[in-house]
Amino acid sequence: MNMKTKRLKDIFKMINDCKPELRIKGVELLSKRTCLLETLIKDRKDTRSEYEEFMKSLTHLIKIVYDSKDDSLIETAINTTTSSELLKALLGYKTEDGRELSENTRKLIEQRIKKIETKC
Repeated sequence: MNMKTKRLKDIFKMINDCKPELRIKGVELLSKRTCLLETLIKDRKDTRSEYEEFMKSLTHLIKIVYDSKDDSLIETAINTTTSSELLKALLGYKTEDGRELSENTRKLIEQRIKKIETKC
C-alpha cells in the first residue's frame, strides 16, 4: 500500500473498518500523511487543496486521540506521528465540551515528543 495512492477517504474507511489490523494501518497512514502535509505547509509549498486535506487529517487525528476507546489506535496515532509540533498541539487541544486528554495519553504524547526532540 503506497501512501500516494491512498486517498484520504480510503484512509478514513480503513480506520472505520472492523478489522483491528486494518484500522491500525489506516491510523498509521493518516498520521504519516498529516506530518507530510504539515511539512509542505511549513515550507509554503502547499496548495489550497493540500491545506484543506491537512486540516481534515488533523481533525480526524484529534478525534482518534480524544474519542477512540481503542488504546491501540491511540498509541499508533501518537507513535507514528513524527512532528513534535503536531503532538504539542494535541497536548494543548481542548474539546468543545471541555474534555482533556487522559493522563496515560498525555504521558504517551510527552514521551513521544521527548523521543522526537532528542533525535534532532
